[in-house]
Amino acid sequence: MVRPETPKGVVLVLMPIGRDAATVAKLIERAGLRPVVCNTLQEVIENLEWVIEVVVVAEEALYGNNARVLEDWVGRQPPWSDQPFVVLTNRNEGGKFAAFRRELVIRLRNVGFSRAPLAGHHASGHGTFRRARSKTTVSNSCVP
Repeated sequence: MVRPETPKGVVLVLMPIGRDAATVAKLIERAGLRPVVCNTLQEVIENLEWVIEVVVVAEEALYGNNARVLEDWVGRQPPWSDQPFVVLTNRNEGGKFAAFRRELVIRLRNVGFSRAPLAGHHASGHGTFRRARSKTTVSNSCVP
């Protein structure tokens, strides 16, 4: 669990299926950040009360009403805040998946997409986490 004294560079990871969470956590560590693997969306929400660099979440964890739960949290953010999310997509491409992803952009506002798993994409994964981290650093530095 993330605590108030948690150091900077914390990345929440929610990958409920398979061993992708461990793979993604290793990539995050290699990027110089601290992964915190969450087992449920509720655990992610609880940890979002602290300063988090980015949330990395598997697309399938947002199916059903789960995206709405995260959207509710996004709606309660302070006006200056813009929590970044990286959604790791599955290989499904059809129209319903494209529509779901467009809806996530509207609901989560600051969201990027990357194909999962990232195991074969080490350089791409590093860049994704660093870009999300720098966006947060810039937005947090604007706070008085």
